[in-house]
Amino acid sequence: MKIYYLNDPECPLVAVGAATLHQELKAALSDEDYGMVQINSDYVKVPDAGEAVVLAHGSQASVDARAAAKTISEYAAAVQKVLDAKANERGYDGILSLCSYATSTNTTFAAEGQAGVEWRDGAWAACYALLNAWQDGTIPAPSEADVIAALPVMAWPVA
Repeated sequence: MKIYYLNDPECPLVAVGAATLHQELKAALSDEDYGMVQINSDYVKVPDAGEAVVLAHGSQASVDARAAAKTISEYAAAVQKVLDAKANERGYDGILSLCSYATSTNTTFAAEGQAGVEWRDGAWAACYALLNAWQDGTIPAPSEADVIAALPVMAWPVA
């Protein structure tokens, strides 16, 4: 049996979901060996036959993918913060609130809401285009400032 303690910094299971690991172990092991698997919040205990499945989660590709996913969520949070802050400038609760006014019967609110929808769509398209270029290896990892700088400028409608 192998025991992997999840609080060990060298453990290859950092950020691996228990359900995913269970599925992969079930597919890789005999019913008898799978019956010995124990996964809880402190450790994972697997028969020796399951070690390859566990170690696969610690491969460099796996670690890189988890790091990239974390980085992308950080970029997304930064973009969302910019979108919400711009909407707040005109008294909206956030970008979602601003965009909800696109169908307003008030022409001023409707124009601002539509401008918000167009800007939000352009901002996310620009963000993901930059991140895709990074993931494809065509550009180096951008900084958060690079991602924000790539966003289009919000053009508020003239009253």
